[in-house]
Amino acid sequence: MKRVLGCVVLLMGLVACSEREEATVAPVPAPPAAATPAPAVDLGQALKLEWYELVPQDWQPDAAFAGLGLEEMEDDDPRVQEMMARVRQEWDKAPVIEALDGLLVKLPGFVVPLEGDGRKVESFILVPYYGACVHVPPPPANQTVYVTSTAGGEVRGLFDTVWVTGKLRAVAQSTPMAQAGYTIEALKVEPFE
Repeated sequence: MKRVLGCVVLLMGLVACSEREEATVAPVPAPPAAATPAPAVDLGQALKLEWYELVPQDWQPDAAFAGLGLEEMEDDDPRVQEMMARVRQEWDKAPVIEALDGLLVKLPGFVVPLEGDGRKVESFILVPYYGACVHVPPPPANQTVYVTSTAGGEVRGLFDTVWVTGKLRAVAQSTPMAQAGYTIEALKVEPFE
């Protein structure tokens, strides 16, 4: 009986070990599936935006000037510097429209180059009017778009007028020139005509 009981225990141990070994054997991986290319983006489907469409309807950019008595101030009035600092602070945190985040858009504007090699501009600020960020203070953040462009497209230089087509993000970007409320990953940059 001891012999039979010993054989049963040994057999149970062998069965348990073989089950454990089977459970730890890694399955043979399936051959990798052919990579499917990402679908091409139809740039013709981009939503053409106007600059006013980047500003929430309830935001009043001139509210930062309210009650400051601008009409009574001379250019050299010390209160002007305080007022400009206050306005800049408000405009740098100007609200954006979150519903635009992730949309394929086409937006015209003026180029303020940030990064490039003299022949190709890789990043720039897109602004709605000539002279912004250089000759006059930057516009509010929701009127300033930081653009990165690896897709190419010719930007001839400062204040070049272009159409930028790409994915719009409601993501702020701080640059040496201005605070941008939006960014665009440009798929195409072309002359504005």
